[in-house]
Formats: sequence, C-alpha cells, structure tokens
Amino acid sequence: MIAFGLKKLAAKYGMNIESGVAYGMVKDCLISLSEGAGYKRLSIYVGQGELPQAGTQASADQIVVAQSSQTPAQSSQTPAQSDQTEAPLGQTPAQPGQTPAQLGQTPAQQRADALAERIIELASDYKRYRLMRSGQRLNGIEIEADGSALEVNFFDNPGTLKCVEAFIEEVLPQIAELTHPGECMLCGRELHGDACAALLPGERVVAMDADCIGRVEYVCALHQGGVARGMIGAVVGALIGAALWCAVGLAGYTASIVGMVTALLAGKGYDLLGGRPGKARLICIIACTLMAVVVGDAAALGAMIWREYTQAGAELMQAIGFNEYLGMMIEILIEDGEFVGSVVRDLLLGWLFAIVGCVAVLRKSSKNSDPSRIVRLHGRI
Repeated sequence: MIAFGLKKLAAKYGMNIESGVAYGMVKDCLISLSEGAGYKRLSIYVGQGELPQAGTQASADQIVVAQSSQTPAQSSQTPAQSDQTEAPLGQTPAQPGQTPAQLGQTPAQQRADALAERIIELASDYKRYRLMRSGQRLNGIEIEADGSALEVNFFDNPGTLKCVEAFIEEVLPQIAELTHPGECMLCGRELHGDACAALLPGERVVAMDADCIGRVEYVCALHQGGVARGMIGAVVGALIGAALWCAVGLAGYTASIVGMVTALLAGKGYDLLGGRPGKARLICIIACTLMAVVVGDAAALGAMIWREYTQAGAELMQAIGFNEYLGMMIEILIEDGEFVGSVVRDLLLGWLFAIVGCVAVLRKSSKNSDPSRIVRLHGRI
C-alpha cells in the first residue's frame, strides 16, 4: 500500500495507482513507486530480462517467466545439443575490454549495471536524494538478477518525498536513454499499442505484450495452491494450538499467550498443505485461530469439570450421572461472577495474543511474498 503523500506525488506525474503501487511513464522511463517500513522505493524498468548464467540461483518469479517463454523446441533440447552452445544460457562470450565483473554477465545484466553506475554518479549527494547507504558505501540501488529492473531505495524520513521528486526531476531525464520502456520484458519485441503493465514480486512494474503476459498468467495459475487444502492445514494447526491451550490451562498456567502460538501453527499448516497465498490465506488463519482459542478454552473448562466430578468419589458418581452433574456445575459457575470474569478475561487475552500472532504471520508473508504472483495491471503505459 502507498500512503497519501506518495499518492499525491504519483498524481502529479499522472501515474496509475493499482494493487498497492503507483506506476507509469515519467520522464521517458517506466517507473513504479512503493513504500514500506523505513523506506520509499522507486523501481525503474530497464528492458528485456534474461535468465542468470549457469551456477547462479534464479528467483521463483524468474523461473515462472522463463517457463512461460520456453518453446517446445527449447524444452526438448537434448544434452548433446545444449553442449554445442558456445556459452551458457543467456551468457555472451568474453569480449575484449570487459572487466572481471562483467565476465559471465548477460547483456541485460550489463545494461542494468551501466544504469546503476550512472545513477550512482548522478545521485551521490546524500543530503539531496537520501539514497540508502551504509557508512560511505551507497547500497540503496538493487538490480534484479535478470537485469530487467533496478530499484532505488530512499530512507523514509520527513522530507523524503521532496528527495524522491528531486530524483525524478533531475536524475531520470539523464538516464532515460539507458532504459527501454517500449521493449517486452519477456520476448524483447518492440511494443506498439499492445503494451501491458505487469506487477512482479518486489513491487516492480514491467512491460509485456499481450501474448507474453497471457502465457505468464497461465503458468502462474499452475503454480497457485488451493484454498481448500490450505484451510485443512490451518484447521489442523489451529487444533494443535487448541490442545496446547487446554494442556497449559489444566497445568494451572495462564494460557492466553498460547493464542500467538496457535496463529503461527495455523499459518504453518496452511503453507505446508499448499494453500493459495493472498487474502484467502489471511482470512483462513484469522478465522481458525480465533475459533481455536474458543475451543481450547472450552476444552480446558470441560476437562476441569470432569476432573472435579471424578475426584468427588464413587457415591456421587452413582447418585448422579455426569450429564446432570455437568448441567448443575454450569448453573453454579454462571452465577459465580468472579469465575465468569476470569473466563472472559482469559478469552479476550487469548484473542489479543492471537491477533499479535496473526500480525506476525502477515509480516512474514509480506516479506516472503508469493513467488509466482504476477498481476496484470489495467492502466496504460
């Protein structure tokens, strides 16, 4: 999500706002704006991306894009045929004058590196632009592994929006010639009226033609999990949390803190069974956790009543059945205001800790966002 200040800045440049990110053509560059805890981010689309060279690790979204772009002929290539290539996939042979850092890079990575070096040269004034840095080392510029985009991160302090605006006005016009916003990220074809904006993990917006984004959406659908499977996992995890709540309560300890553990268990169960990421995940985890707190509290109360009944002796057990005894005890306990207050307090504290646990699960899921999440955006670029 983006706050009011960033929305106002985006509106000034005629950018679209969708799926928690602002994006559009600004100063002849395709950029997106987003923000998080302690930072604001400006992502610049460089152009067609290429898979990292052999021996490096591609992220999940790059694998998804690669699978959607692979033709049947490429996928059926034999090992003997692949050995005949002059260089690994996406890697260009060494050229005279290349630096050691450039050897083994794809052309897209070299292009993104050149853009990053130019930005470092132009935005070296920390007070004016507030790019993130560690000591004297500028580390606020991150390049996607496939070379398709570059992220510029700003320290989020009062006045940072003015720094972002200064960067847009002063730096973007000087780097526009190093970007290729009219180039499809997947196939590299020049886009003529059929350009689509796509939101990839990391809040970066790229350009694709209609056919390519259709293939990507199809592959993403194959990677999506099921809500039903995730719901079963969340229920199992929540029930384990309810059992733990009951055990802690019977041991004489305050069980409220177990509500947080229950939320974490529900989230773990949802993920282990391959539940679909997104809002459905959050709703399932919250619902299962809150219900588990109630079930655990009720189970602890029932176990306590049964323990009192069995300890009362054989004479009471012969004179009165458990069902009748249970009804009598419930009436007595309901009339006990102190007992009722204690139960309600434990329940509310349990829900409070459960909400804290749900927030922790949400924060973890936001850091590890769905690796196959590629969203087709509807604004024009």
